[in-house]
Amino acid sequence: MKITGAFLSLLLGAVALNTTGNGMAFPPGEASIKIEGRINYPYISHRGGTAYLNIYVTTPDRPRTDRRPMNISVVLDRSGSMADERKIDYSKTALLKLVDQLTSDDILSIVIYDDVVEVLCDAQRVRNKREIRRLVQSVYPRNSTNLGGGMIEGFRQVECNLDREYVNRVIPALKKFYSELRGLVRRHYPHATSHLLKDTIHFEHDTRVFIVHEPLKTGEWQDPWEERGPKPGGILCDLELRKGKYGGAAAVPQTFDKRYFTVWLLAPYSAKHDCHLYVHLYYPRDVSAEFLNQFGELVRDFEKHMD
Repeated sequence: MKITGAFLSLLLGAVALNTTGNGMAFPPGEASIKIEGRINYPYISHRGGTAYLNIYVTTPDRPRTDRRPMNISVVLDRSGSMADERKIDYSKTALLKLVDQLTSDDILSIVIYDDVVEVLCDAQRVRNKREIRRLVQSVYPRNSTNLGGGMIEGFRQVECNLDREYVNRVIPALKKFYSELRGLVRRHYPHATSHLLKDTIHFEHDTRVFIVHEPLKTGEWQDPWEERGPKPGGILCDLELRKGKYGGAAAVPQTFDKRYFTVWLLAPYSAKHDCHLYVHLYYPRDVSAEFLNQFGELVRDFEKHMD
C-alpha cells in the first residue's frame, strides 16, 4: 500500500506510543481493537523515496442490532489511474463489505465518476444486495477525474432522503436560501447537481477543466493553469456565507472574461446578520439573460431568505 508521508508520520507516531510490542493495541476489554503496522524498510532515507506499510486491524466480532439506520452515499473513483496497483479492485471489495453489513432499514446510493458523473445506484433501501453487488462488480476504470462532480452528486443523493430518524446532518443557516436557489437552478438546468455544506453552496452542470492563460497588468503573461468552468449550455457556481463586510481587492459586483467563460463576482452585505454572501458564478456565452437576472436578484436579496 502506497501512503503519503503525512499519514505515515501520523501512524508511526501512534505506533510509537506502544513501546512494548510490534503494534498498537487499545486498552484490553470486551471490545478491544488491535492495529499493527509493518514497514518494508528498517529506516527511511532523508533523500526521500517510496516506502510501503502493511496495516493489520483486528476487531472483535460483535454485530450490533441497536444502531440507528444509515443514509449513505458512496462516491467511487473510476478514473484511469484506479487501474494502477489494483486500486479499483480494493475499492470495490471494501464497498461490497459495506453492502454486506447494511440492513434493509438502511438507505444506500452509489455514485461513480471519471470525467463523467453517473449514479450507479439511486438512493434506496438495501433490499436487493445481489443486484447492488452486480452493479458494483460491473465498474471498471476509464478516462480522467472529476472528483468535485462526484462528491456533489453524492451529497444530492443523501439529501433526497434526509430523515431525523437516520444518521444525517442538516445545516440550517442557508437552508431556506438554498431551497430558493436550487429551485431557480433546476428550472433553467434540470440536470444540475447541487449541495449545501455548512456555510457553502455549490451547483454545476456540464463542466470541464480548461487551461487558462491571462496577461498580468505589466503586460507579461502568467503561467497557464487549470480551472474548471462550464461548457456551452453549462453552469458552475460557488457561494459562501462570510462574517462582516467584503474586504477583497476586486471591486464588486464585477465580471471577468476567461475567454471560454465569464466569472461574475458578487458579495452583497447583510447589515441585519453582519455577513456577506461571497459568490462566483461561472457562465458561458449562451447563458440565459433571464437566469442571470433572476440569479442576481436572488443573491442581492439573500438576507430575506436566511433562517
